[in-house]
Amino acid sequence: MALWIDKYRPREMSKLTYHKEQSEKLSSLVTDGDFSHLLFCGPAGAGKRTRINCLLKKIYGKGVENVHVETHHFSIPSGKKLQIFVVNSNYHIELTPSDVGVYDRVIVQEIIKDMAQVQQLNRASQKAFKVVVLLEAENLTKEAQHSLRRTMEKYAANCKIILCCESASRIIEPLRSRCMVIRVSAPSDEELLDCVENVCTRERVQASHEWLRKLAEKSNGNLRRALCLLECSVSQKFKMALWIDKYRPREMSKLTYHKEQSEKLSSLVTDGDFSHLLFCGPAGAGKRTRINCLLKKIYGKGVENVHVETHHFSIPSGKKLQIFVVNSNYHIELTPSDVGVYDRVIVQEIIKDMAQVQQLNRASQKAFKVVVLLEAENLTKEAQHSLRRTMEKYAANCKIILCCESASRIIEPLRSRCMVIRVSAPSDEELLDCVENVCTRERVQASHEWLRKLAEKSNGNLRRALCLLECSVSQNGHNLDKQPIVEPEWEGYIRDIAKLIVQTPTQNGLLDIRNRFYELLCRCIPSSIIFTHLILELSKIRDTSPIFPSIVSTAAEYEHSTRLGSKDIIHLEAFVATVMSLIVEKRLQKI
Repeated sequence: MALWIDKYRPREMSKLTYHKEQSEKLSSLVTDGDFSHLLFCGPAGAGKRTRINCLLKKIYGKGVENVHVETHHFSIPSGKKLQIFVVNSNYHIELTPSDVGVYDRVIVQEIIKDMAQVQQLNRASQKAFKVVVLLEAENLTKEAQHSLRRTMEKYAANCKIILCCESASRIIEPLRSRCMVIRVSAPSDEELLDCVENVCTRERVQASHEWLRKLAEKSNGNLRRALCLLECSVSQKFKMALWIDKYRPREMSKLTYHKEQSEKLSSLVTDGDFSHLLFCGPAGAGKRTRINCLLKKIYGKGVENVHVETHHFSIPSGKKLQIFVVNSNYHIELTPSDVGVYDRVIVQEIIKDMAQVQQLNRASQKAFKVVVLLEAENLTKEAQHSLRRTMEKYAANCKIILCCESASRIIEPLRSRCMVIRVSAPSDEELLDCVENVCTRERVQASHEWLRKLAEKSNGNLRRALCLLECSVSQNGHNLDKQPIVEPEWEGYIRDIAKLIVQTPTQNGLLDIRNRFYELLCRCIPSSIIFTHLILELSKIRDTSPIFPSIVSTAAEYEHSTRLGSKDIIHLEAFVATVMSLIVEKRLQKI
């Protein structure tokens, strides 16, 4: 999902669409084998770096595209530590020495010295030299440029320098004279138009020739600017959001399943006032979508003008709390459980603040505002009791909408004060209809059988289905018939853990699994999700069938203990150790 300027950047000399004569000369230059140091100069967006990349590929082949970003650290005599980001391959290194200011001389010397001392493994099949690309060379200090001149002479046999700058006049003459200067002029408006029209065709963007001509004029010969402006214009129109957000219904009438429930919700708010609400149901069933549609039904389009804010709070102990909220003029949306045991303070203060802010025109606007509390089942008992008292006190000015997966974890006094709305997961057919609609609008080609497999893997979770679809398209293209369904990597990781539990129920196996759990937790995979998926994967392994009821019981016990404790890794490890002992015990009984 790269920017268009990178996605459609030519990778070979033959694919360059303008200055073709210059491209041919560059190709012949490196075909002969060796070449001198080079100095590419020209205005921004003319294509200097693109030509440098094509040149490197012409010299070294596809291997030069296998790049990675590194941080290099250097020390100077004063003891100061320097660091600089570089783009590295086995054949070249690319950096901007001026990023470190007046210390650029040290960077230039050390980088070239290091590159020159690393020999190619096979000099018979590979070039005898490596390449150092120095970007924004005109910003190098005079000391760095003089140092570069001496260093490039010393290591000329093993290291070639390519300088890239906008103006060669700021490069000192002794350095400039040792390079072959290649002037890359800006493309003409017609050449720029051809490039932009090609991108429009490939991205299915409809734009008149007149509109594109205006774009070319605004770009001033800068192709990078032209493509960025084009992409920004498209993103503003189509929002360029994830498909789950892009195709999320905005009105009650657009909801495609549970229509009877949608009609009841519409009639509920049409009467004017309504009680507090509790939406519950499995993940991806459409709870938040229905909440948003309900808010729009109450307040109109103004409720969609939201912005993210950070609210700060202080507790009696002096500790400072902060929480991110989504805000409009009519409602506020937050997840109080993000602050852990201090959620009670957040709930009280937010509702109190919302209730005290009156609408400017109560004749044309609702007399109340709405507070949406997400993941309400994770609220502490203290927060839930506090919420019950607070919502009673400010019931006239502030309505509460709770959103959770399981209403059983909401205390009875709080649940009884809300109208409970159960949003069940869509059936496979309803989910298929939604996915097929997105495929049609995104021009994705997928057979009914492929989509049915997608629906099965989604387990009634529409959000998951659309995310899996979008991931598959981003990795495999728009024709998915013969392509696998791309699943999250962490699911495969949990699958491997389940296999390890059964195959190596030993101390070493437990240590290996512990490290894998750390990897998952560090990547923000909740322990509850790990437990759920681990149980599902263990259920698929034949060796666990006789003891599976015991495994489920053990999982329930340790999953509950994670909610009471603060170190999830301890409970996960204890669960695995218990399951391993059950497996070993069962195998010993068979002997």
